[in-house]
Parts: sequence; C-alpha cells; structure tokens
Amino acid sequence: MQKPYKMLENVIYEIESGLKININADYLADKFAMSPTNLRRLFKNAFGQSIGTYIRSRKMAASIDDLKKTNLNVLDIAFAYGLDYEQSFIRAFKREYGLTPGKLRKSGKPVDIKPPFSLIDFGKQENAPAFGPDVITEPKYIKYNGLKFEYWRDTGNGIMAPGADGSFKCKWNKAGDALFRTGK
Repeated sequence: MQKPYKMLENVIYEIESGLKININADYLADKFAMSPTNLRRLFKNAFGQSIGTYIRSRKMAASIDDLKKTNLNVLDIAFAYGLDYEQSFIRAFKREYGLTPGKLRKSGKPVDIKPPFSLIDFGKQENAPAFGPDVITEPKYIKYNGLKFEYWRDTGNGIMAPGADGSFKCKWNKAGDALFRTGK
C-alpha cells in the first residue's frame, strides 16, 4: 500500500487526467485499492474539502476553455465532462462562478479559477522565488510576467508552477517524455 501522501498525489494526478470521464471516489478507491470511505476521509482531512466537490470544481474549471475557445453548445460540453443533464452543468457552473456558462461565453470576462491541489508547497521554501497564480497541468504554454512557460508530455501527468523571475517548479508522474521550459 502506498503512503497516504504519495497516494493522494496520485489521486490528484488521476483526477486531473480524467476530467472528461465519469471519475468519482468509487472509481479512484478501486484504482488505488482502498475503500471509498477511507479515500473520502483521507482526502477531506488532507484538503478540507470533499473529493466530490473537488472533482466537480475541477471539471467546471476545465470546461471554461471549451466555453471560450469552441463553438460547442452547453449540452455537448456537459456531456464531455460526464454530466448527463445540461441543467446539472449550468447549476454547478453557476454555483462555482456566480454566472451561467452562456453568460460567461457572451461576456468574455476572465474567471478566477482555483488551481488544482498540490502537495508541493511552492511558496514556503527557503529563498523561493515568487510564483504566479497560474499552474499548468495540461500540455500548453502561457505567458506570465513577459515570459513564455511551456509544458508538454506524451503520457502520464505533470504540473508546472511558473515563477516571476523566469524560474519554475515542476513535477511529473508516469510521463514517457516531458518538457518544461521558459523563455521569451
């Protein structure tokens, strides 16, 4: 059996890579060979929030890209994130962000997205650089403080936290090939 710290780290990676499947505590408990009750208790004790609430929150955050960058209708996006009913998606989205997906799409305003939980406390290390609010969990690049930060992987999972001075912290799990870099 894995140590709780490592197991929770793997659970978070599994959640992040499974946002478009019907991932839940029962699936995760089975995958990590423990009871759903123990997983729920361990997750709640570690993060102060239920695993179901966390999964729903991450699905809503991930759906924002689909809302802003595609012409998919809300029902198709709801199905893509494992919600069987459009109204369920709209209610969950409104609970999370205070507006409906349609209103967000029309407004074009940025939304404050909570980054995924991390068991790495990037900001409390001795002489650690100041890290930005953006944490990259999917292969892409972002611009932060005038610099470009890029993360790519072929398989597995990873996370990258950009620093204001061009430095970054990264971690990966089960990646065949991975790339983390920064530049202008």
